[in-house]
Amino acid sequence: MGRGFLRWAFENPASFHAITHPDVERYADAELRAETMSFETVVHEAIAATQADGRHPDVDANVLAYFTNSVPFGVAMMLRSGVFQRTMNIEDREAFIADVIELVCPIAGRAGGQSLR
Repeated sequence: MGRGFLRWAFENPASFHAITHPDVERYADAELRAETMSFETVVHEAIAATQADGRHPDVDANVLAYFTNSVPFGVAMMLRSGVFQRTMNIEDREAFIADVIELVCPIAGRAGGQSLR
């Protein structure tokens, strides 16, 4: 989910900017609120599935939801705002996205620090 979100944020910077504007939540209609709740349900279902598979089974699901969503969202916010723009050149978006998400959710059996490239 994090990979998909970062891809979308890279490819749709104006839409990402729009959805993160404070007025979106303030003026959201019933349909948008329902879609937001649907997204939250999908996130919690994914977390429950990974916990059932043994990943962080004793951690509160809300803590995991905030953590696993904050990294891709935070990276997208930093990219949008231009933080590190002068010192960071992302030549390969897919490798960058994979490396960011790997830090949050390592793939079992991979040697530590090994890029997905």
